[in-house]
This record gives sequence, C-alpha cells and structure tokens, in this order.
Amino acid sequence: MTYNPLNFNGRVKSKDTPNPVTKTLKAAFDTARHEIWATTNFIHPVPEIKEALINAARRGVKVRIVTTGAKAGACKIYSDMPYVAAAQNYQDYTDVGIEIYETKEIMGHGKMYIIDDRMAGFGSYNLETSADTSLFECLVFTHDKKVIRGVGDIIRNLIKDYCRRFDPVNRNIKKEFPVWKRFFAKFFAPLYI
Repeated sequence: MTYNPLNFNGRVKSKDTPNPVTKTLKAAFDTARHEIWATTNFIHPVPEIKEALINAARRGVKVRIVTTGAKAGACKIYSDMPYVAAAQNYQDYTDVGIEIYETKEIMGHGKMYIIDDRMAGFGSYNLETSADTSLFECLVFTHDKKVIRGVGDIIRNLIKDYCRRFDPVNRNIKKEFPVWKRFFAKFFAPLYI
C-alpha cells in the first residue's frame, strides 16, 4: 500500500484526500486486542493515529513504541529539534501506559509494526505527521506468521541491544531542554516531522 501526496501533474493533493496507509494502520490499531509494537524515527503522528494508539492502551492493549533517542547519531550530528518536538508529547502516551523505548546511539530509522501477532507492517511510513500529509510513503502488510515472528524478533533485539525505556518519572523534557528550544521545536515541527 502506498500514498503519493502529489497528483499526476506534480501538485500537492488536497488535504481532503485520505491517506490509505494511515487509514489501514489506524484500523489495525483500532482492532488490536493484545499488543501493538511500532518502530519509528520520531513519535509525532497525525491526531487519528495518536488517538488510536492511546485508545488501544486504554482498552488494555500493551503498546510499545521504539523511537530515536536524544543522544542518537542523527540528533547529535544534525539537530535534536525533531526529538525535542516529539518528546514534548511523550506524557500523552506514558500517562495511559504506553511504553516508549529510545535508541541510545543509533537513529531509529526502521518502520515496523506488529498487531497482536496477526499482522505485521513494514516500509517507510513513520508515526509522524509528514508521513500522512506530505511524503511518498508505503507499508507492506502481511498475515504470514513466519514474517510476523521475524519482525518481532528484530524489534525485541533492537530494544534489548540498543534501547532504553523512557522513564517519565525520572526524565523531564522541560528541564532537559531550554524553553526557547522547546518553543522552536514545536513551532517548526510541521517542517520536519
């Protein structure tokens, strides 16, 4: 499944044009019964995806998201602004029990999803607004148990070897980053995530 935000004459499609990848992923999250695993660069999805993840957690679904940490390569080399913009919203997720795992040294660039060991998705679609609105993105979905197990193994090994769980009790994004950086990160977020 793919989504191309440009129409055939090279102009951006109307915002009213639904993104079929977002629609399919939301439907998968809405029907999850036991667990959701997701990997993404940064956590800054469109409202309907954010709501679907939060509602899943409220239904008792165990939701785990692997994302890029502040100390990861790209954040150190280029800018930590996408991280700061995304991390300002972590509490919305952790308050309902969603577990967030941040990569320690590597950028979390994989985009993989598992829903209840019944469906896996992998491709280029991030849990970021730009994936829904302005980028050419794709996800391949499968119900093949062998592939689902393989994707699960990749995610579990990523968490075990390269991540740490975000601790909302001992980490305070407002204290870690100055107010000017948080403001600019949030203000300019639509440009990069």
